[in-house]
Amino acid sequence: MQRYKSPGGRWVPRGAVAVLALALSALARAPEPALAAGEAFAREVAKCEQGIGSVPLQVSGALTYTSTNAAVAAPADSNYTGPTPAMPRTTEPGLELCFTLTPGPGAALFADVSAKAPSDVPSAIGIDRLYLDLPNTLGVQDLRFRIGRDRVTLGPSGLLLNEVDIEGQRDGFQTWLPSIGPVRLSGFFQYALDDDSTTRRVWGGRAESQVSPGLTLGVNYRADIAAAADVGSCPGIDCATGSGYSLDLDGTIGPGLALTLSYGSYTQTGDVVREYYNAEAAFDFKALAGAPLHPVLTVWYKNLTPYTIPGSDGTVPQGGFLTPDDFKLFNVNDNLEAFGGSLELHLADNVALFALGEWGAYKSGPPYSVTSAGLDFMYPDSNIEVKLTYNAYTVAGGSVVTSPVSGLALSNATVYQIELTKSW
Repeated sequence: MQRYKSPGGRWVPRGAVAVLALALSALARAPEPALAAGEAFAREVAKCEQGIGSVPLQVSGALTYTSTNAAVAAPADSNYTGPTPAMPRTTEPGLELCFTLTPGPGAALFADVSAKAPSDVPSAIGIDRLYLDLPNTLGVQDLRFRIGRDRVTLGPSGLLLNEVDIEGQRDGFQTWLPSIGPVRLSGFFQYALDDDSTTRRVWGGRAESQVSPGLTLGVNYRADIAAAADVGSCPGIDCATGSGYSLDLDGTIGPGLALTLSYGSYTQTGDVVREYYNAEAAFDFKALAGAPLHPVLTVWYKNLTPYTIPGSDGTVPQGGFLTPDDFKLFNVNDNLEAFGGSLELHLADNVALFALGEWGAYKSGPPYSVTSAGLDFMYPDSNIEVKLTYNAYTVAGGSVVTSPVSGLALSNATVYQIELTKSW
């Protein structure tokens, strides 16, 4: 439920969205495995993905409808993602279609088109992703290029870059190189702004290797660059350049036990190094002890200094500093130390329940908490999912500026949401 207009999107009258939905739905006859009715509470901004296999044309998609009520609405800005005080109750019907054209084994053209008709902003048709995928380029096994608009994430936590969860897709290219021994390498280069204007660019890459069965070690790098005219005032909130790296260890360390450790640092031009730590462990008690209801307990710790990666206002793809609630009330929450946990239970084959809490404090600032709970009803036979969630952020005093360095302001917010998804 992000409020950014998709890059390449075009504003249109609401009636036109409905017409497009009917027209495109008629094309989508090829059945695909459901994404929305699969794993409970798997937060996927995209409701469909690139098809696999050698079928020349594959079409998948989803019809969605969300009803959102902000019992407590935070002031409207680029960091808050919920309904605003001016219109605390909103609805949004939507259609997302994914087309995969595969003329041969050496190339695929993928397009992800969405149409939305929210009640609080103008309707929109957007090309969320559009790229040419070239696996085994020039006949070289595992040499892959992707050219066009896509979403990139660096590592499991995305501390330096997480375009997937914030709809931060950009135009550019990605490459995956053949493995060098046990090491896999990938890289990307993108326009920093979604309208491809200015000289601002973001680029980086990842190297990863399996260090033990099921456990992967990764190293990531991100750099934000620009010509002198577009650098801005550095260091500072308006600075457009800098670089950073991150390390992560992610995977399973035994039956029913998963671990993710992440460290990241970023240095804005002329600034000191800012460091970020995140540790998470997940315990599947059905796998560990045969517990009924398949309980999964996840606990985490985070220690974050001020966010100085360019684009804290949402103009540039951000790092993975979202609040942990299901709705993701705020895109960036920084300069804090916190502990949290979540519990998921499968009440039936098609019904899951979860509860989540995070408790922490801003450095030299007030305490805060994030709470979230929900029910997820999944019907795989008909590819239908119904999800109900409660999401709340509370800070002592009602509002806070997390740090004068980042200038991010967060306020108390409580949002209820019902989301219906029909996928094919």
